[in-house]
Amino acid sequence: MIDSRDQQIISYIKKVGASSSKEVHENVDISVSYATLKKNFV
Repeated sequence: MIDSRDQQIISYIKKVGASSSKEVHENVDISVSYATLKKNFV
């Protein structure tokens, strides 16, 4: 199941296209560490 945090990330990627995990971390207002974001989406 996708939580709201994951949905925000997916929406950002759909909006801007291909992005690095660092770009997503810097531009999406979520409370998750860079390492967790990278682990979950790479």
